Amino acid sequence: MRTPHARARAAALGLAATLLLALPLPADAYNLVHARNIALGGSYAATTRGVETVGVNPAFLAFRDNPSFSLTLPLLNAGFRFSNDFLNINAVNNHFVAGKVWDDAEKAQILSEIEGNEWDFNTNLMFPLFGVSFPSPYLELAFTLDGLANYNMKLSNEFVNIALNGYSLDDLGTRRDFGDTGADGYTLLRAGFTMAKAFHNFESDVISELTTGFTFNYLYGFAFFDVSKAEGSLLMDIGRFEGSGMIELVSASPVAVNGSGGNGSGSGVGLDFGLGAKVFQGRGVAGLSFLNLINRMEWTGAERRIFSYDLSTAPSISGIQQGDRWLEENLALVDSLVEDNASVSSKLPSTMLLTGGWYLQRSLLFTATWRQGLNNVPGGTTTPLLGMGIEYSGLGVFPVRTGVSFGGEGGFTLGGGFGLYFGPWRTDIGWAMERGVFNTAKGIYLGLNTTLMFGLPKRGAGRDEWIGKGKEKYRGRGKALRRKPPRRKKL
Repeated sequence: MRTPHARARAAALGLAATLLLALPLPADAYNLVHARNIALGGSYAATTRGVETVGVNPAFLAFRDNPSFSLTLPLLNAGFRFSNDFLNINAVNNHFVAGKVWDDAEKAQILSEIEGNEWDFNTNLMFPLFGVSFPSPYLELAFTLDGLANYNMKLSNEFVNIALNGYSLDDLGTRRDFGDTGADGYTLLRAGFTMAKAFHNFESDVISELTTGFTFNYLYGFAFFDVSKAEGSLLMDIGRFEGSGMIELVSASPVAVNGSGGNGSGSGVGLDFGLGAKVFQGRGVAGLSFLNLINRMEWTGAERRIFSYDLSTAPSISGIQQGDRWLEENLALVDSLVEDNASVSSKLPSTMLLTGGWYLQRSLLFTATWRQGLNNVPGGTTTPLLGMGIEYSGLGVFPVRTGVSFGGEGGFTLGGGFGLYFGPWRTDIGWAMERGVFNTAKGIYLGLNTTLMFGLPKRGAGRDEWIGKGKEKYRGRGKALRRKPPRRKKL
């Protein structure tokens, strides 16, 4: 026979199960998870060239040190991120040991380790499928095709609290609220066409190159969902036991749910715009870009569903004696389809990137990025991010990198990585820890990217740029060159 505490705990877990079972669809968002970006703390924009500039700053495609032809294929190309605000290696080792029984002090410690009012989960995926860049008589051009994915869910701390502690006498008459719960995401295929142009008439002693670029994106949506409304509460008092919960889920997916739907899909457009400059004869790189500055998605075949839970009764002695049967008769889980084959519009995250790079030495590059979200939509955040990194390329085929970032969706992040460059073949590997380091980290990034770059400029073709300090040196394939001032003739 179950006690009232056990029934209250079961009711809370029933509502949690309702919310979790409402999220079976894949959810993906526009989020760039590139190996070099991961390693440099989100600040790799200044290092991008060729097809890599798409989705970062299209203006960088027109710099003179771009390859004449670059190519990406679905080979050794993937990015991944998983993050939450509670679990890490220390938490697992301390709390989740086989046979361990939690006392009240440890339960309180578990609750205190969850940041904020909810337990957040975030997962991001990116798969570059195809990309190519090449010059034309008047413009630099690129075509790209990417698969993008994002999963976001937050679970109210009250769920965890009741699951751990149940209801005590001190909680009688107190209503527990589960409003801090939700989820969103969508799956996209992005096809982009990029055009970039250099303005040589604006060059000066400070600005050695000035460029601009646009990327026009066509977006095809495979799946979309958004918990547009979520609420729930639980109250236990003497002679009274009440609980209710409801979530409203808008979704579009090719997968049928309970025999309905299955014809959903979406399409839309987006526009990226960027400005780029090289300063002080190429020693510095600066850029300003707006990603998804204009965008809109239209989803057809969408449906709106209501998932609800309701329990309002005064338990009697006979009801208590019935145990599970009483719970089954009074705990109602409802799945109602309220709208089918609807049209839904959504927005993608719009982002401003202010990026820069500065050569401290010939082979040592400092990078920085200020990332500012412009709208708070599924897959995006308006919390600014500052990222900084260092890349050392003095080892030739083995460049090494490290970086750190603050803010954004994940807070503190520490990254590292390296490259393997053999002729036109360029493979980058990156990893990062989020919200802590090593055993205290609550998130992990992993990235692997490969690009083929042909026809990188040699000396005298735009790649020989000043990067020394106090002397005019030129970076190119081979030894550095030095310019000496002309000798004056004696009078």
